[in-house]
Amino acid sequence: MTLAFLLYCGAGGMGFELALWQPFAPLIWPPAGLAAAMLILGGRRFLPVIFMGALTIGLLENHSLAVALGLAIAYSGGGAVVLLLRRMQFNPNLEKIAHVVGFVGLAVFLSPLISSFLAAGVLHNTYPLTTGSFWQFWPIRWLSDALGALSIAPFLIVWKAHTRVNWRNSQTVEVLLWLATIIFFGALVFRNWAPTDTLRYPLELCIFPLMAWAAFRFGPRGVVTGILIVALMAVWELRDVLGPNPSNFITQPPSFIWVFVGILSITSLFLAAIISELSLKEEKSREDSERLRAIVNAAPDLMLLVDNQGRILESLSHKCEGPNEIFQKHVGQQFQDVLLPATASKLLEVIHEVYRDGLVCKHRYAMEQQGETFYYEGRFAPVEGSGIQDRKILWVAYDITAAQLAHKALRRRDQLFKTLTEVESILLKETEKEAGLHKALKALFKGLEMSWAAIYRLQKEKWNNPMLVAASMDLSEDPLVGK
Repeated sequence: MTLAFLLYCGAGGMGFELALWQPFAPLIWPPAGLAAAMLILGGRRFLPVIFMGALTIGLLENHSLAVALGLAIAYSGGGAVVLLLRRMQFNPNLEKIAHVVGFVGLAVFLSPLISSFLAAGVLHNTYPLTTGSFWQFWPIRWLSDALGALSIAPFLIVWKAHTRVNWRNSQTVEVLLWLATIIFFGALVFRNWAPTDTLRYPLELCIFPLMAWAAFRFGPRGVVTGILIVALMAVWELRDVLGPNPSNFITQPPSFIWVFVGILSITSLFLAAIISELSLKEEKSREDSERLRAIVNAAPDLMLLVDNQGRILESLSHKCEGPNEIFQKHVGQQFQDVLLPATASKLLEVIHEVYRDGLVCKHRYAMEQQGETFYYEGRFAPVEGSGIQDRKILWVAYDITAAQLAHKALRRRDQLFKTLTEVESILLKETEKEAGLHKALKALFKGLEMSWAAIYRLQKEKWNNPMLVAASMDLSEDPLVGK
């Protein structure tokens, strides 16, 4: 807090050292920018610092205690408006347009508007002859405070915050070249303004592409640095006009040059925010693209984009194996040209349903290759276009052959256990041997899903030589054939 207080008082001393526009109205008031930065970064705990700093500066300028208190209330009250930014999820890196709007609206316009109105009222009531008309004096105070907030606060808060778009060590030569260029053109514009009593149109427009250079290449940090440099150069050159020992004179008010600096600064902040947002969107798009590429590389066995007529528009699968290879070779053709009629017809029904209802559907189907059957579970999802007529269907298929065969094997095992239990029950309950054997065999063969069977009976001849006698059994009939 002590350091912040000393910095605020030092900034006030610098403000009064600048060439005066008119009495009690510095060209730029640095404490306004320092106060805005402290409140944005540190919150309301810096309000007492602003109050005590403004009070101290007022006393050091030989104002009465009442006037100093009035100035302290004016600047701490105006600064309190900046605290609204902290409730708006404001990010001090100024990389979004909404954040720049909030900063310019509250910290540059509204806060200086309140503080300058109150301060101008206190000074005008105390020194009416010196300040002149209140409605002429107040705008000057507001412009002084606003320029202080616009040129100093962004530099402090942006360099303190983390920014995604920033200059890198590899850009050192480019940064130095940019700094030298903006200083050169700044001196050329502002130094020639005083002797000619006007800005050299269109020479001053050269600064705009330099600020655009900073926005594109260095982001908000480059822009706020350029704003500070331009503002300091304007103040420095105006000392020769409005300083204690002026070497030049002008007939036009210096508000013209400050309006120029203000427009340049605000335009540059918005441009940097636009570039940063575009950069963030490109980064997100690149991340989404990489994520999509990873998904495609790790995609299931089939991923196709089709239309409502069953035409294969694009194969998104990284690699298709087995029967799915046929789809990659027939992009642009319809299902009827690739699949069996029954399978194609059923898939078209599913696609028409998805196209009509816009809902995800599942469908299991089988495909054959070289006498082997493969089973798939397909999921069909709508891909929205600009209108329903532009809707496409994303077809994702998963190979469930192993699971399907395992399921069938498990089902057959369960059926076998059930059949054996039934056979055992028949043999235990039936008292007649032949009838029991007949019922048991019939139950066994049905359980094994057999409709015909050959039965071999072992008989003994009189020489006790065993022989096999074959008999057939039609499970659709009850009697045992070949008994």
